Amino acid sequence: MPTLVLISIMTTVLTYAGLLLLILLGIYLTVAYACAVPLMLDKGLSHWESLEASRKAVNHRWFSVFGTAIVVYLLGILLTITLMGMIWGVPMMLLAYGYLCRMIFGYGTNESVDQPVPGDVEGA
Repeated sequence: MPTLVLISIMTTVLTYAGLLLLILLGIYLTVAYACAVPLMLDKGLSHWESLEASRKAVNHRWFSVFGTAIVVYLLGILLTITLMGMIWGVPMMLLAYGYLCRMIFGYGTNESVDQPVPGDVEGA
């Protein structure tokens, strides 16, 4: 997966460059690129397309994504301090991160909710 490695390197370099130049820019880029990897893996976008799509989508909800990230990371730190981090903290953080990206981009949503699922027995 050379594309996954490339997007990880690009995200890290751009975020650290933002942190070095201006702390607020680094924080902005960290939040803006939050869903770049799931976009690349799910939608099949290139590394730059997924970075831009993540930035554009998260930009409209930046403060709510930032607030969610702060809460999730604080809970993760708290669970890690209590030595339950590897058992509960890391999976909880990954699930919250995945749920956040799903809510922003609508992964796995069905446009026609009223349509029955194939193979589903009605009245069962």
